[in-house]
Amino acid sequence: LVGEEINSSAISLGSGDNFMFGGSDVDSSTVLFGGGNDSLILGDAIEDESSVGLGEGDNFVYVGSEIQGASTLTFGGGSDTLIVEDDVEASTVDLGLGDNLISVDASIITSTLMAGSGSDTVIIGGGVSSSDISTGADADFVQIGSGSPASIANSTIDLGGDADTLVVNVDAISASTITAGSGIDTLLVDSTVTGSSLDLGDGDAYISVGSSVLTARRHAARERAPGRVGELGGGLRSGGEPVPLHRLRRGHRHGERQPVRP
Repeated sequence: LVGEEINSSAISLGSGDNFMFGGSDVDSSTVLFGGGNDSLILGDAIEDESSVGLGEGDNFVYVGSEIQGASTLTFGGGSDTLIVEDDVEASTVDLGLGDNLISVDASIITSTLMAGSGSDTVIIGGGVSSSDISTGADADFVQIGSGSPASIANSTIDLGGDADTLVVNVDAISASTITAGSGIDTLLVDSTVTGSSLDLGDGDAYISVGSSVLTARRHAARERAPGRVGELGGGLRSGGEPVPLHRLRRGHRHGERQPVRP
């Protein structure tokens, strides 16, 4: 199926391996695919309360601009791929079950991005603002920021269980929560961190942070009640005292620190 703009319309494609190319955007419309390995390629945006649903199968979606305006993009089970060349703003993306890949060239803004069980890869070129990201169970890889000015602010990132990796390369993390479940997790942060929390769950963790995070840790507010390793209020704290983040093995209290790896 080949066409230009899909505006104020409803399109339903049945089961089978379908290919749909739209030279422009999906605007105030509903597009539904049945089961099968489907492909949707759009030259522009998904916007204005549009709804796009892909069924079971290994699906591919390319969006040449942004997903915005209270729109919804939903995938069924399968190994799906989503490429967005601009922002995801004020919208919801549900990747479903399976080993999925999502690449967003710009930022996630006031949106929800979720994935079910499966080894997911999430790459966000910009920042995350007032949004929720969750990747479900199994070993996931999440990268946020590419060194250009960006931040993580007022957001929640939940990596789920298993051995997950989070790489953050933004200017600042503020008023946000990062959670990782059980498993051997890797956290690489090159950002200034303020007013945020980090819960690494059970198991070992490999952590590397920039000097800005350690500086924030040294000046962290003392009013925070003593807590388990994994609380980050401008820095990681354990037993009420700042501890060296890059030399702390998760699950051990202050005074029982063990080096993990350089």
